[in-house]
Amino acid sequence: MQDEREKKGQKKAIRVEKIGRVLGSKMDKSRTVLIEGRIQHPFYKKFIRNRKRVMAHDESNISGSGDMVRIVKCRPLSKCKRWRIEEVIEKGEIEENGTAEDGIDSGR
Repeated sequence: MQDEREKKGQKKAIRVEKIGRVLGSKMDKSRTVLIEGRIQHPFYKKFIRNRKRVMAHDESNISGSGDMVRIVKCRPLSKCKRWRIEEVIEKGEIEENGTAEDGIDSGR
């Protein structure tokens, strides 16, 4: 298989993997993931934090808000989605919104 690629001049694609935290899970099969990284400034040696929000495809809706996930770059799935959720590394805490059932009076 690899010999066939070498004959044709094709190279194996390198998979780009990142780890991020799910920010939003309100859409069906789509998640908003925050990728954080730290780089050191070449001259000042101060660590700079860079953040990137991306849309990721979640076929089976296994991730929720606050989860730590591994995402993999893939072909364009829609206008904004270029990433796919590979696995859920760590489950996060789901923030619950206060409603009238929780004892908050609606004012009526």
